[in-house]
Amino acid sequence: MSLLHALVVILAGMWAGTINAIVGSGSLVTFPVLLLLGYPPVTANVSNNLGLVAGGVISRPSATAASWPAPRGCSYG
Repeated sequence: MSLLHALVVILAGMWAGTINAIVGSGSLVTFPVLLLLGYPPVTANVSNNLGLVAGGVISRPSATAASWPAPRGCSYG
């Protein structure tokens, strides 16, 4: 991978992360970018899905904590 390809992938990943944080569907950015850079469709798809799994694993604790009721006698600010 050339330095230019690495830079394009990093920028696309940052843009997709921003989109995912707001509305989701960041894959609409990353998958076409990987294809345009010449990666085979299966490689681009697997890379894209690994990024989605990582994002889901990272966001799981905060989503779970937000859905739990407050303990009895405890109030949040």
